[in-house]
Amino acid sequence: MSISVASTQALINLYEAGMISQQSFNEFNQQTQDLEDDEDIAEAIEDWLESQNNSQLLQAYENQLRELTASISTQSETTLGPGNSKSQTPVGQPNPTSRELIDNIMIKNKSSVDNTDSQSKPQS
Repeated sequence: MSISVASTQALINLYEAGMISQQSFNEFNQQTQDLEDDEDIAEAIEDWLESQNNSQLLQAYENQLRELTASISTQSETTLGPGNSKSQTPVGQPNPTSRELIDNIMIKNKSSVDNTDSQSKPQS
C-alpha cells in the first residue's frame, strides 16, 4: 500500500469509526468522483479535511495515517520491483487504488442502507 492509498484508508477508517457522517462522506465522494490518481485523491482528502474546520478530525486522520504508514514501513514481507523498489503488497495480491477503496466503501454503504430500508418496511 502506497502512502497515497494509506491516506484514503485512513479516511475510510475514520468514517467506519463514526467520526465522519454518511452525509459528509458522500459529499467528499461527490467532490472527488472524477479523480483517479492516488496522489490527487490524497491531496483532495487533506484539502477536504482542512475545509471541515475540525481540528479533532484532522488530528485523528493524522494519527490514523501515521499508524498505517508505520505498519507499511515495518512490514517484513516486501518484494523488489523495478529499480529494486520495495512493494508494500504481498505477492499474488492486487494493490487497491484509492478510487477502488472509496468506490467499495460507497457500494458497501449503499447495500447496508438498502438492507436497512427493506427491513424497516412492513411486509405485505
